[in-house]
Amino acid sequence: MQKPFKEVFVKIGFSFVPIVMDNPSESVKILYSKQTLIFRIVSIWDLPENVGYYRRLAFAFYSWIVTIFLVAMFAILLIIKIFCDINNISEVIRVIFNLASSLTVLGKFLTVKMKNHLFRELFDLLHIADFLPKNLNEDKLFKKALQLSKTVLKLYGGMSLVSINITFLIQFLKGTRELPLPIYELIDTNVPWKYFIMYFYEYLGFGLCCVMNIAYDSLGAAFFIYIKGQLDILSERLEAIGYKSNSKQNQLQINKELKACAIYYDLILDLTHLMEELMCLPLSIQILCSVLVLIANFYVLSMIILAAGEEVLNFIRCFLYQCCMFAQIFILCYFANEVTLTSEKLSLAIYKANWVDWNKENRKLALQMMARLDLPIRIKTINRCYSFNLTAFTSIVNSSYSYFALLKNFN
Repeated sequence: MQKPFKEVFVKIGFSFVPIVMDNPSESVKILYSKQTLIFRIVSIWDLPENVGYYRRLAFAFYSWIVTIFLVAMFAILLIIKIFCDINNISEVIRVIFNLASSLTVLGKFLTVKMKNHLFRELFDLLHIADFLPKNLNEDKLFKKALQLSKTVLKLYGGMSLVSINITFLIQFLKGTRELPLPIYELIDTNVPWKYFIMYFYEYLGFGLCCVMNIAYDSLGAAFFIYIKGQLDILSERLEAIGYKSNSKQNQLQINKELKACAIYYDLILDLTHLMEELMCLPLSIQILCSVLVLIANFYVLSMIILAAGEEVLNFIRCFLYQCCMFAQIFILCYFANEVTLTSEKLSLAIYKANWVDWNKENRKLALQMMARLDLPIRIKTINRCYSFNLTAFTSIVNSSYSYFALLKNFN
């Protein structure tokens, strides 16, 4: 059993003073604990093995209810609505951006459900000793990455929850019998109690989409932040080689440190490839659907007349939703881009080491490592020719607006 903390000895003056450092293995849970809780609430995260038979049976029944009535049926009702209003392009566009969000969530939902064991293996991999900090400087970098992932979850989650609640609150305050989202109505919503049933069903269905996006997207961003943190630690270790001791008398130790850094880099690559395997398909589908959502929302915003008070509320609702869509794409592209930029600086980190006094063998090894590190880490999409980065983000926004302008002129 691991201790909740460990001691690190720091030299102050002529003595070594022990400093207590929290157990980083426990801190890693910040990356995924809230997300796995959400996954369990929406029934796609398996129960622990020690859970009893009846509880497991009840959970399986609950899982089928969520999958059929809140995920599949919600998407089907949106598709039916498109065919019912096929001649009304404005209404079809309103439905499309909700359908695109629903299909994106369906992809994430099924990915987590079918690859539960791979996600668990990945979470266990994050706790191994090779990825944990060895000193106080590395601990600061490690905690900085964990804290950043926590902040991203709070900001992105808060923005998304505010957006969905304002959407439904505005429609409720209008006092009309129109539902917040355009969806095929299975029952007559002119009857008050039936209207509230459909209203509540939409809130649950779209709320599920919202929390799934919060959990999956923040988890993807947390993975990228964690990889960047590991690269920062590797850079710290590379720069420190040769400075801690007399390099002329410790060539063997320098050789060991260089090889240890090379092995550490291989582990980071393996971790990155596993994350990429789990995340690239759902996130690529999301990027594609996000283009449709952005186009549709640009179109809806352009149709709103701000002169009327009611239309101002609609504008606020659509504007907040559009901001959430931009944030959803941005956090993934930005932190994936940070991984690439940080990996590009590793060769420079070796050059900053005290290599002047190294022997020929160690210099040759350093040159080989620099040659290998010249190829940066890129988080690939399902199309291996493209990566998640800021260039992709600007391309998505530009193409969305271009298609919107074309649709506006066509209409």
